[in-house]
Amino acid sequence: MKRTKLNKNSKRPIAKLKKEADRRFSIFIRKRGGGICFTCGLRREWKLLQCGHFVSRSHSITRYDEINCQSQCFACNVWKRGNIAEFAVRLDEKYGEGTAKSLVLKSRQTHQFTEKELEEIINKYKLN
Repeated sequence: MKRTKLNKNSKRPIAKLKKEADRRFSIFIRKRGGGICFTCGLRREWKLLQCGHFVSRSHSITRYDEINCQSQCFACNVWKRGNIAEFAVRLDEKYGEGTAKSLVLKSRQTHQFTEKELEEIINKYKLN
């Protein structure tokens, strides 16, 4: 089977678009967090934090949800697997009672991103 190269004007595959959208969205979330881990309060330079998801990013519908995603330190996001109990408490404190529950309910919906949607996300979170 012969492989074809994409030229500059070709549409990019969904996987590449998603990777770029993830990168730009992550930078936005980490900068927005002001260098503070949402779940434990640890202060670090934004580059040393991670984009933590309350509901796993495997659920497309909440993958780029600005409420679902917050800056987290490595310990909370990886070692504590998101520190979900504390994440839920903090979400409800910051955005109102029931926020965590509504994100869980929202995550039960299925969604498959189109190229256009991913390009819109990439443009929305353009790097400064």
